[in-house]
Amino acid sequence: MGITATSEESVKQGSFLWTLGVVSLALAIFNLLPFLPLDGGHIMVALAEKLRRGKPLSRVVIERVSIVGIALVLMLFVIGLNNDISRFTGP
Repeated sequence: MGITATSEESVKQGSFLWTLGVVSLALAIFNLLPFLPLDGGHIMVALAEKLRRGKPLSRVVIERVSIVGIALVLMLFVIGLNNDISRFTGP
């Protein structure tokens, strides 16, 4: 909802490609957050295994870290959705 209004405004101002680049950069940075469903989480697991001298993490640990990561990602989505909805309903 909010991104639609921002996109419309940037088209009117002639800066749509700049806005598209900023959105793409924001998604790339979001993807690097160290939550396991995201790429940053996979990097974090690989580094943890490297620090353990090649010993893989147990499946239980990976599942628990994944659950926490998914919960954090869902929380970020709920906050974003709440911000969009509150724009229309008022504070």
